[in-house]
Parts: sequence; C-alpha cells; structure tokens
Amino acid sequence: MSMNNEELTQLIMEYFLLRGYQLEKDVFVEGKTGTVYKFDFVAKKKDSALPIIVKNWNRTVGINVVIDADRAAEDTNMSKPILIGWRFSDHAKSYANRMGITLISISEIRKEVRP
Repeated sequence: MSMNNEELTQLIMEYFLLRGYQLEKDVFVEGKTGTVYKFDFVAKKKDSALPIIVKNWNRTVGINVVIDADRAAEDTNMSKPILIGWRFSDHAKSYANRMGITLISISEIRKEVRP
C-alpha cells in the first residue's frame, strides 16, 4: 500500500499546485516552546501557511499522530495542519473533524491528480 517517497512527493506537489499553493519541502520551524518541528511540506497561499505531515506507511494513522500535528501547528503559530496518509482511524477522523484538521487520503490525491 505504501508508495515510493519520490513518487508520492511529486503527487502531493502536483495536488497542491493545482489548488494554487506554493510548496516548501522539509521545513523546520521553531515553536514558542523552543521545540523544533519538521513538517514534510508547508503550503503557502496569500498569508496562510499550512503545515503538511505525510505518513506513507501501511498502518492506519491514529489519533496521537493527529494530536501531535495539531500541537506542532499551534506551537509554531501556523494554521491547522493537513495530514496525508493511506488510512485514518475513526478516533483520528473524529478528533480532526472536531478540531478543524484536514485529513487527505493518498488514494484521493492520486485519483484527482492522475485520474
């Protein structure tokens, strides 16, 4: 189910470019707490910066990953994060829904970019 990282990076970049975002890859940002976070991408459009975290693994992305991403985005004063993965647990989905976090499946991206 996982995909070659280069291929996935290309796919994600195309997906966000189609939406008018500019993407920066492998971005390190220091938060207010002094912790340094690594985001796989930061999508920028006008004055919004969306941190993007990609989980290209065969496991389901769980709630802890979503909570950590939310905390990292908050600590760095960025918009709510976008998480990209193959599958998300029900708990992860309901937390993301409550908190306004976007979850995007890789198959969804693939369908849209290369139908």
